[in-house]
Amino acid sequence: MTSPKEETSMFSDESGSLFSNLMGMISSVTGASGSAETASPSGKADTPPATAPPENMEQIPGMGPYLGFCRNDKAKAWALYSHGQAIRKELGLDTILHEPYPHWDVLKEHYQKAIHGRSKNGEIVLVECIGRMDLASLKKAGITRKEIVRYYCLFFEFILQHIGDQESKVLMIYDLEGLGLFSVLNGDFLGTVRMLSDCLGALYPRVITKYVLVRPPALFQSLWGLVSGVLPAGARNDCVLCKSAQDLEVLLARENIPAEYGGSSDRLLGDAEEMRRLKAHLQSKQAGQ
Repeated sequence: MTSPKEETSMFSDESGSLFSNLMGMISSVTGASGSAETASPSGKADTPPATAPPENMEQIPGMGPYLGFCRNDKAKAWALYSHGQAIRKELGLDTILHEPYPHWDVLKEHYQKAIHGRSKNGEIVLVECIGRMDLASLKKAGITRKEIVRYYCLFFEFILQHIGDQESKVLMIYDLEGLGLFSVLNGDFLGTVRMLSDCLGALYPRVITKYVLVRPPALFQSLWGLVSGVLPAGARNDCVLCKSAQDLEVLLARENIPAEYGGSSDRLLGDAEEMRRLKAHLQSKQAGQ
């Protein structure tokens, strides 16, 4: 499956070609098989990168997850790591938590994400309301795909730097409420989901331990068949469908399950202590602190 062409998307990236070109490469590096391969921007398999991995690559900070993801294949791990570093530079992720983030309010309104406590195994819980992602409103507000990816990464950066540490793991909850046939058949929706999953593999390999699907729509089986097609095989294999609070209690203590999902958490989704810390952090940067 080829990566969507950024130039024809309603979220075309005006900043240059590096970001859109990397998407095609990463979609195959993290590819459908779950193994690492290099590719051309068209998404077709290409020869390995000319730059050979350094002899001491195991000593590079943060390299371990890439080697694990690529099953200790150094060439593939180095390619994935290099792509990830290029994306970090393009998105400005090394400074994203140290500067004002002016798009927070509009992105929070039309693409809700929330950090909400921890799982029974200690993973940090990240909720993504993928079914209610309103791309049309984001486009109207001038938000590009690139900015959507920055927002997506903002949560991981905060989790790994302020909630936990670089060794922390994440349990991802996909809230599917609102997911309909029209949105799934929309090329921009699938293209955006594909781009986010590609960046996840290139920037945060092996951080997510499990994907939990909640509030599935009536046509879930048909819709998920389309959505899962743009996810890496590893993500599809690690997905768990939870139709009730009882199902979620296998993974989360009832008092840590948001009330929206039938739990007894004293905080609504988006109002947990972790989210209050994130909002306070962003407000301090907006105020120039």
